[in-house]
Amino acid sequence: MIKISNLNFRNQTIETIEVNGETVDNLEIKLTKTKFNIVIVKDNKSIKKEINKKDNIVDVVIEEVEEVIEDIKEPMTLAKIKDLLKEHIPKKNTMVSYGRTIQQVFEYFKVQTIHELLEQDIIDYIEEKYESISTIKSKLCAMYKVYKLLNLEGQLFKSKIDYYVNKQTLHQDKHRELNKKTTAEGNAIIEYFEKKRLN
Repeated sequence: MIKISNLNFRNQTIETIEVNGETVDNLEIKLTKTKFNIVIVKDNKSIKKEINKKDNIVDVVIEEVEEVIEDIKEPMTLAKIKDLLKEHIPKKNTMVSYGRTIQQVFEYFKVQTIHELLEQDIIDYIEEKYESISTIKSKLCAMYKVYKLLNLEGQLFKSKIDYYVNKQTLHQDKHRELNKKTTAEGNAIIEYFEKKRLN
């Protein structure tokens, strides 16, 4: 059993981690203001547990490590992800665009595998780097596709994509409204082309 006391999202601190009655080879943790990840390695197997912020300070108990342990999968490097994209995305332009996005993310965070990254960190990076709604949406779609291919959750990407789809639709509707002609302008255009046609 593993007990984590006073996990504080706001201050990004942990008071104590206790490992009771278990021998583990390694513990890896990552804590942001919205998410806590812990990877427990035991006998060349690992468990990854992710906790999203609900309350600012929480206690975490992982009961039986044996019950939830799974084989460590081959690390998913940039090259392997690009191979996966080639295999699953038939449109070359889309595949190249998605590959470019994942490469930019790897280079920005200076990581070797996708499992070192958190969704929220990637979203923050994309939103800070790009201004265009359609570009942000496209980059998030690329990351969401990668997560789906790797059977990772990707729910934050999905929510953000939905948000930008709605934002883009509102922007387009507003632009359409601004470009609408009045009835008089419309009649004048019709009349102009009618005269052209008759001459």
